[in-house]
Amino acid sequence: MSSSDVSDLEAEKQKMATKRNADSDSEEEAKVTKKKKKEKKEALSDSDSEEKEKKKKKKKGEEKGKKKKEKDSDSEDEGKKKKSKKEDGDLNFDDEGRVELGKKRLLDVREYKGQTYVDIREFYDANGEMKPGKKGISLSVDQWRVIQKANNWVDKKIANKS
Repeated sequence: MSSSDVSDLEAEKQKMATKRNADSDSEEEAKVTKKKKKEKKEALSDSDSEEKEKKKKKKKGEEKGKKKKEKDSDSEDEGKKKKSKKEDGDLNFDDEGRVELGKKRLLDVREYKGQTYVDIREFYDANGEMKPGKKGISLSVDQWRVIQKANNWVDKKIANKS
């Protein structure tokens, strides 16, 4: 190797060292910038979270107010229902003519695919509207007749248990 080759190699080494230093400086700057962005984003998300929580609390308060109003109107409706139940042999009926069995359980007669069924089912509240749930049974008319015939037997069993 000639002396010019050696000096070329040394010059190349110096350039690479300078470049590494510049790269590490720019990497550090990038890290600092990235850290600042992250902190800024966290600060924004904290304020967003606070705003979201305030909105949720406000919404809950509005829903409670609605539920209270519904309860008040429900108690008025119950007063009307109580008047009508005495007329019909001590049975409670909801506003759609179904027999109330308690705990959101209702007895109804329905038609499905041309067949008539006696439906005993739990209902749930969906935005102020009562909708049928999964828990329940639909009896054919024949099955209902068997239950009617078994009425005395059930009464005797209940009396023996009490």
